[in-house]
Formats: sequence, C-alpha cells, structure tokens
Amino acid sequence: LICNYNNGWHDDILNDGTDLNWSHQIENCDGTMALRQYWDFRTLNSGIPPHGVIGCRCSSSAISVGSVAGLEGVPQISPESVAFELSDHEKYPFFGRVRSIDGVIAFIAMLRGFGWQRVSLIQTDDVYAIDFSSAFQQEWIGNHNDRSGEWIGEIGYSNTIALNSDGLIDEDSARKALDGVPTNDPSKNSRVILLIAQPHQAFPILRLAEETDF
Repeated sequence: LICNYNNGWHDDILNDGTDLNWSHQIENCDGTMALRQYWDFRTLNSGIPPHGVIGCRCSSSAISVGSVAGLEGVPQISPESVAFELSDHEKYPFFGRVRSIDGVIAFIAMLRGFGWQRVSLIQTDDVYAIDFSSAFQQEWIGNHNDRSGEWIGEIGYSNTIALNSDGLIDEDSARKALDGVPTNDPSKNSRVILLIAQPHQAFPILRLAEETDF
C-alpha cells in the first residue's frame, strides 16, 4: 500500500503535491536517547524543527521530547504515555495523547470486583511507574463508599526497584524488594501484590520471582 498513488493510503506525496519526509527512531524508553534523536533529526534537517512528532511510547521519553518540542511549537501526539505530568498544558502546550490516563480508576474497580482491600506495591523507579503508583495510592488509601460497598483501602507494603543507567532493573534492588514482602505479619500481609513497571522491566522481575520461589 505504501506509495501506491492510486489508493491514497500511506503515500509520501499528498494530493496537493506536498512531499512528506519522515524519520522513525526507537528510543527504548530512554528520555536522554529520545531527546538526542529529536535533536539529530533537527540537525539533519538544516536546523529546522519537524512539523510534528508521533511518540514517544514511554512517558519519560515523551516528557523529554515534549519539553523541547513545546518550546519550538512542534505538535506531539503520544499513543502510549500516561504520566500525569503531561496533563500540564502550560508546561506541555503542544502535547496530546490518544490513551486515557483514567487507568487508575479502572484498575481500582477491577480490584474491588474481587473484594480486595489491602494490596502490596512494587514499582520501578521511572516516571510511568512512580506516577501510576502515586495516583493509585491517592485514590486507594482510606475510607470509601462506592458501588462495591463500604471499604478501607490499605497498602500493606511498598518498595521501589532501582534502575541501572541503561533503564534496566538493578537485580540486587529487585531481590531486596521481593525479599521484603511480608508473609508472617497479619497486619501487613497481602494476598495481592501489584507490580507497576514498563513491560521490558516487568519481565526480568517476574523471572527473578520465579527463580527465587517467591
């Protein structure tokens, strides 16, 4: 379908003769790398900013690019970023997204559907996970009276797993987070452990949990 000028889909030339130039980069959820790639494209384009940016996938990268793209008046549309910080329209006036940030409310509704009131949290130390965890705790902790009835939301345990400079998990930090989960204290024990992390960070944590008979 690409550049089949008879069907009008995915063409690099529009009907009015406009020539579309684009560049695809993979930022690996690294804000520094994403910003460098944005600037490299700008440099190759004779110092002229792009007309628009589609991305980034991860909130940390979207924040890095959005802070510069916004200063240059470049519209940015992210398909995945959910960080609450990006809702600041004064700081990111040209940023938009197609994914709802109401996931916390839906997540809580799912937990309440099982009747759970106490959970444990393990999150990684990046923008997405910290933002989601903070929003979750704000909505979860305390007395509630909603469609699921009266309940008291509690956090039995919480720990943050450090990341290495490449954005991958620090294995020692992950082991400490898993080892610290209470199992013999009824006042803190939880049947539910929530792992809040990017997919590429979550997999090695889950693998480590399996290897250690967590």
